[in-house]
Amino acid sequence: MSRSGAICTTCVTRQRKCDGAQPICRRCARDKVECGGYSNSRNPIRGLSDPKKPRPAPIFLTNVIEPSGNYDRLLGTSNTSSSEPGTPSERSYTGEFLPSPVSYISPARQPSLNLPLFGSPTPSDPPLSFARQAPSPPFHPNDTGPFDDISRIFSPPKKDVRKSLTAGQASLFDALWSLGRPEDDSFVLGSYSSFLDRNPLGPLPAGPSYTVAQASDQIDPEDSHDAQEVAARLWRPLPLDKKVKSNTLPFVLQSYSLWMRQFLFEPIRIIPVARDYILDEYYEGPEARWRMLTTSNAVRAITGSTGYTLEDLEILQFHMHQDFPKAAASFGADRGADMMKALLAMSTTYEFIAISLKVFPLAMVVKAMQAVAPLFRRACPDPDDRQVNLPSLLSNINIGLEYYATLDIVLGAIINRPMNFRYDTTFPPGVHEAIFNIENGPGLRWTNGIPDRLVITLARMNALLEDFGSVVDREVIKELELEIKGFKTFAVASADPDLTAARLVVQESWRQAAYIYLYMGLCGADSHDARVVRAHTTFMELLTRTKPGRIPDSFLVLPLPILGIAARNPDDQEILKRRMLAMPECTRKNTPGNQFIRMLEFVWGLCGENGQPATWSDLRLASLYVANV
Repeated sequence: MSRSGAICTTCVTRQRKCDGAQPICRRCARDKVECGGYSNSRNPIRGLSDPKKPRPAPIFLTNVIEPSGNYDRLLGTSNTSSSEPGTPSERSYTGEFLPSPVSYISPARQPSLNLPLFGSPTPSDPPLSFARQAPSPPFHPNDTGPFDDISRIFSPPKKDVRKSLTAGQASLFDALWSLGRPEDDSFVLGSYSSFLDRNPLGPLPAGPSYTVAQASDQIDPEDSHDAQEVAARLWRPLPLDKKVKSNTLPFVLQSYSLWMRQFLFEPIRIIPVARDYILDEYYEGPEARWRMLTTSNAVRAITGSTGYTLEDLEILQFHMHQDFPKAAASFGADRGADMMKALLAMSTTYEFIAISLKVFPLAMVVKAMQAVAPLFRRACPDPDDRQVNLPSLLSNINIGLEYYATLDIVLGAIINRPMNFRYDTTFPPGVHEAIFNIENGPGLRWTNGIPDRLVITLARMNALLEDFGSVVDREVIKELELEIKGFKTFAVASADPDLTAARLVVQESWRQAAYIYLYMGLCGADSHDARVVRAHTTFMELLTRTKPGRIPDSFLVLPLPILGIAARNPDDQEILKRRMLAMPECTRKNTPGNQFIRMLEFVWGLCGENGQPATWSDLRLASLYVANV
């Protein structure tokens, strides 16, 4: 923040922390963007690019698995709204390779909390000085402009992973994704791999400002290649701040890489974003560094053993719950300045809440979300008398804000609880539906495997449930069915084809969870309804045909309450319990994962006692009984 309180219009627009230097702020100079000066404008926008500038059209490569479980009828569909320019035509399966969708890229150095997704150059690549833009097409299929060349610069080498598939793997793979052939997302690590060989992941010398816990390697063989790449690419040589201890930044990077490789759905895809996010947070100042070091200690403890303690996370929780009200009390009449204050106060809330969702009781996660709520709302540029526009928020790549909104929506769906905020789910001018249906879209699929487009649909469903209960208009139900059917699934291919298929299973499981929510929640159906049975049967087929492991099982914990409430057969119930209890986040008592299993046991027991099928209201009752939320 500026010492004088002045904020340039460019930093307000880009939602950055301005240093207030005049006539040109140093942050704009550093990021090589034009400084707009210090006007009196109080109408910040979301940093969307000029809609007149064309961006490349993605090629959609996915099928849709319908709740009927008919794997023979797999189509490549387009979910681009008819009002958008350059709507791609549907393609039929030819067995040939198609080019992957072009990534959104912006090679300029990214400050904290507003980060695009792009490939990482090798150390020898010259820096590029393109201005930063958040993705907001229109798409023009035949006019890719300069981004076509840039995408080739950052494109990894490709290979067909299907060549190593067994017959069973190929069958599951084709059932999941008949059009798009997954391509290896490996990068040539070069000196990074050598560096990792010389400096394997392990504890660093402890300094007086932090402690180091021994971290055991809990990575499954299925994604050990991904784990090595995450560590190597986060660890590439860095210029260290001479004012701080030289080993604290490597310690933080190492700790965050442990978290990424063990708990993120697509860790390799997010490496460039994570690097810039970590660096910018780290250099914010002593307080930010303290939060990151405390978070790092918590990560070391959690990833090191299932018998971890939560001391560091509880200390961080105490300080954050003290700081949030102070930040909210400082808000005044200057909306632009308040946005910057709110973003600064939300620093590291993504890490804290994401970790809490693995280890704290569900009630504490809900409490943390409520504590952050005033900051989140102030950090959003939407006027106070309007709802936060969700498509616009999710297209303006800001990890802290995106994660809060996504989790608010998902928690509302899986425990049948009102959201902290209502969201406007209409697509405003300049934000097209198609950007949420591309491989490298702006959403948070990389965190937990929830398809980007589905998040918007779930927000709409939550609001309808709160307003109308189970008597939603039939035409609206048909619209929602089409939205659920139409969203795209993608997989960042791994050296292990099982892992590639497993990532698709997670996303397709979310599709079936959405169908179950639609029919049981908004239509008033019970678990014996034919539509619910079809969706659950499809999910169980996907689950039982997929090898147990961190992926997909760990990323089925969040939709577990919805997927489990539809389980009627005791054998299906036992399979779900056994698969989930193999995950560390479900084994430990009073974690959300463990509480989700207990909620399902409560519902299943209730149905067994009274001989009645499960209903959507049982989910709310179980949430209150088990987790008190």
